[in-house]
Amino acid sequence: MRIPSWKFIVFACGLLASSSDAAGADCLSYSTPVQLEGVLERLHTPGFPALAGTGKSRSDTTFILRLSKPVCLYEDVQNAQNFANPRITAVEARFVESDFKTALLREGRTVMLWGELIPGNSVTSRLPVLLMKSSFRKSNVN
Repeated sequence: MRIPSWKFIVFACGLLASSSDAAGADCLSYSTPVQLEGVLERLHTPGFPALAGTGKSRSDTTFILRLSKPVCLYEDVQNAQNFANPRITAVEARFVESDFKTALLREGRTVMLWGELIPGNSVTSRLPVLLMKSSFRKSNVN
């Protein structure tokens, strides 16, 4: 069976477009301070069931940064858990305590965050990368 030439051209153009996206992405390293821009979203989960005897459950607020443009991560040869990731489009932002209220006020807006990328798969967001020590100020990251 012969494939029509127009289908082959469409397939080839799709491959070129996807490879150029990855090639054009900025590559970052784990455990070094980074600056990321994107839209800040809040994910609210009910949390764990009530603890025995307390009658209270702990709700959880998680922030997701949907990146303005994809980034890639280099593999860390020192640590096997820090795997390479060719296309990151969102990270879970773990804020320093002083910036948590500011994050609530900036939900839904485009923001610039500083922090350190670490591998992770949190229970709430299921994203492969976390932005630890997230802050709206560069001076808070070190």
